[in-house]
Amino acid sequence: MTARPDARSAAWEALRGVAAGKGDAEPLLRKLLAGSDLPPVERRLAFELTLGTLRKRGCLDYGLERYLTRPLRELHPDLRELLRLGAYQLLELDRVPAYAAVDRTVELARNFSTTRKAAGLVNAILRRLSEGRPEPPDREADPVGHLTVTGSHPRWLVKRWLERYGFDETARLCAVDNEPPETFVFLNPFRATGEDFLKIVPGAEAVEGFPGCYRLARGADLTSRWAYAQGKVYAADPATALAAMALDPRPGEIILDACSAPGGKLFHLHRLAGLGLKTVALDISPRRCAVLAENINRLGLPAAAVVGNLKLPPFAGRSFDKILLDAPCSNTGELRRRVEARWRRRPEDIKALARLQLDLLTSASRLVKSGGLLAYSTCSLEPEENEGVVGRFLGGRGDFRRVPAAAGLDDDLRGRFGDAGGDIRALPHRTGTDGAFVALVRRVR
Repeated sequence: MTARPDARSAAWEALRGVAAGKGDAEPLLRKLLAGSDLPPVERRLAFELTLGTLRKRGCLDYGLERYLTRPLRELHPDLRELLRLGAYQLLELDRVPAYAAVDRTVELARNFSTTRKAAGLVNAILRRLSEGRPEPPDREADPVGHLTVTGSHPRWLVKRWLERYGFDETARLCAVDNEPPETFVFLNPFRATGEDFLKIVPGAEAVEGFPGCYRLARGADLTSRWAYAQGKVYAADPATALAAMALDPRPGEIILDACSAPGGKLFHLHRLAGLGLKTVALDISPRRCAVLAENINRLGLPAAAVVGNLKLPPFAGRSFDKILLDAPCSNTGELRRRVEARWRRRPEDIKALARLQLDLLTSASRLVKSGGLLAYSTCSLEPEENEGVVGRFLGGRGDFRRVPAAAGLDDDLRGRFGDAGGDIRALPHRTGTDGAFVALVRRVR
């Protein structure tokens, strides 16, 4: 791609891939760097440049458009991503001298066919930007615009959160989303002990309230370690365990994990109930189901991965004691991990997802035995996708009754994650975890 591949050229290629819809940033960048001879310091810089540019896109775009004569959206996508990459180095990386950030970005522009003629524009815009960060919109006069820029989130999402949480909480939530996420792992009790794990991963800290969960040191890459490869651990945020904890799985029960891939909730069910639990893992995507099967095998779980559509399930009605439905959602509770998601979503997605979620919940309900439990969970913060879906599901029907999901948590966790209605709700800026919602309903007839 360029005459001298390095961290910046790799980051630019990953950003172009994201913009072209080729995938998410981290897997794209890992694939690009596979087999590369870049030293570790350059690899780390490539990840910081890629993920940082995506996280800070809102404030970067604001700064760039102060000096452009036409909107960024009208530029060629390759040029747009290159300008953002250069702006990130100027505005967010103190250790990169301004002249070096400008010169290297201009060099990249000259070495690529779609941006070669715009090298002069890149030089001019970045040099003007290097003179100082433009002031954001006034907080009092335009609070939505202020947080859209300083918090680097889409305007429509900031507006929703401001109406729900107020200015200070929304600012904290945006700030948390822009921090690199911590890495957590859960010990696989069927493959390892806590003592073994702490020997091979020094510096890991136990997470209070979540037995078997550990926080790793910043920058730890567990995927390259034998503990991960041999299924001794599963990497997941503590909030991912809440739905399984609410469902309280028991040995001998038959549980359906609907929308199961990549298998984190399935792992938590077995981690809590042991290998005597009988589970079926369903997912509509053959590609994702292949990943699910790999994780089942790696973790040693006695579960079957089934490709199927929950709306047309390959199971008889009322055949499961319990069901865990982790529904597709907007992912607004995981924006620090899913750095692209905030820019991909549109306001209309919320209503469309809520309709899909209600359809899935209704379909799943037909598979629950009398007296059985159905846990509905998302990683969204949006009410329409959470309590709104559950309320519409229960409205006008008497065969299901809501039960308090938080009752399955201990006192400390209930105080931290239980809401006034008895549901489980994790908010990143309050709970220190990814966002999550869990509601529980029981079939009463």
